Amino acid sequence: MFKTIEKKEDIPNLKQAQEFVEGWVERLKLPNGDTMLFNEEGAIKNFPVNEKASQYVEKQYDHGYPVIIFGNAILLPKSLRQRKW
Repeated sequence: MFKTIEKKEDIPNLKQAQEFVEGWVERLKLPNGDTMLFNEEGAIKNFPVNEKASQYVEKQYDHGYPVIIFGNAILLPKSLRQRKW
């Protein structure tokens, strides 16, 4: 599942993010200012590839190799000015 947060009041706290990604939260600050949250052990836990999250992150970089995000992911747009993350 790939969830985009649309309102400031919906920004998850750490516990909520951990529940959504099913474990330890990895934070990735993207070049466009957005933040992606996902499970840092997703590959080890054999979570399925999150195609939407992977494609979103890959589009932010111009390095020519694939990006793979495993499991659930949360996108926090720059426009929300996340203070928690």
